[in-house]
Amino acid sequence: MYKVSQRKRIEIEAEKTKQALVQQLAEKQDWEYVNAQLEVLEKRQTILQRMLNVFPGYYGKYIRLHFARYLNEPAVSDEQQEAFGTVVEFLDNVNFTLPPDLQQYLDEITKDFDEAFVGKVFSNMDDAISDTEKYIAENKEILERYMQLKQSDEFKASPAYRLQEQLRKLNSESGYDTIFIPAMKKLSRSYGEYHDKLEKANEIFLSKYPKEAR
Repeated sequence: MYKVSQRKRIEIEAEKTKQALVQQLAEKQDWEYVNAQLEVLEKRQTILQRMLNVFPGYYGKYIRLHFARYLNEPAVSDEQQEAFGTVVEFLDNVNFTLPPDLQQYLDEITKDFDEAFVGKVFSNMDDAISDTEKYIAENKEILERYMQLKQSDEFKASPAYRLQEQLRKLNSESGYDTIFIPAMKKLSRSYGEYHDKLEKANEIFLSKYPKEAR
């Protein structure tokens, strides 16, 4: 039922965008622009619908909202067209399945991931990668408590730790890290810029908290 409602929501959003483009066409008669935007919309919808099939439950909603921010650019180059094909092929063939107990746990902890909550998460992440040194300095106490928790035996015996390790394993073995992410970086310039900033922020973070690299 959840998947059906989310699929319908994607379709409704796409239809609203199409109607807005038709209105722009009527006002400006700019066929080239409208056609380009319709192609962007089609590719965006193709990817988001496939993500709905691949990534489970509310976690999948988070994934879709995350990548949707970077799927508003036309794929004009041959490299971008090839990257789009790679993304679609990956999503058509990947098997992203968790053990039932971890899937239940993931659904439970992500059930409140509505758009407002996810928006706050994205905003917080943007702040962290735009000026990582400042972010770490301003949140030092919280980060150090978080690091202590993650290094504790209690955490390592928890379902949260098992889920973390299982997701890392799936990302590594499925090709998410080596196929999907590189293709997304080529398909979307804005995502490529975001990911490069994220990697640099991670390097700064690990230099201050090296235990996280283990």
